[in-house]
Amino acid sequence: IFDRDTYLHDLRKAMPGLPGDISLDVRTEQRVAGIQEDRHQVVNGMIDRLVLVRSGGQVIAAEIIDYKTSLTENSKANDQDDDLRIERYEPQMTAYKQVIKSSLRIEDVATRLVFL
Repeated sequence: IFDRDTYLHDLRKAMPGLPGDISLDVRTEQRVAGIQEDRHQVVNGMIDRLVLVRSGGQVIAAEIIDYKTSLTENSKANDQDDDLRIERYEPQMTAYKQVIKSSLRIEDVATRLVFL
């Protein structure tokens, strides 16, 4: 469940310089395609949730949220496992981030992995 008020509150704490007139455009299962410039590779995938932060109708920031179900019944959740899982998905998140930054011409793009 996505609570816009909570998200906006947390966003303002994380980015105190945001203008007062921001709005959110929340997209689910957003296709992403483009070139990862630093690696010269084609990126083609699906972002589980893309939150676009708008001010005056323009996108000024974004957050990419990707859900992962890599924790199995036989594995134990601990900090070391979390670090390994994050490291495993870092290339994918970096690629998505670069394509979103380039396609939307914005600098502020955050990523978040959510392990279910």
